[in-house]
Amino acid sequence: MFGSFAYRSVSLGQAVRSPFCIHAKVKDGKIAFFQFMEDTFATARSFRSNGAWAIQTQPDGPTFEV
Repeated sequence: MFGSFAYRSVSLGQAVRSPFCIHAKVKDGKIAFFQFMEDTFATARSFRSNGAWAIQTQPDGPTFEV
């Protein structure tokens, strides 16, 4: 299943929209495997109050501010 939803942080009241995906396998009428994926970076942004973030995506790669 694919979709999107909005998160709102209670502490700051900021909302972000995040895509999500659910992958499930059913065996004998029961869920045998379940995986939920979302944009955790977008979720974290809802708690950011100010300032820049220093992000490094590769161990030897450059750092950039968000």
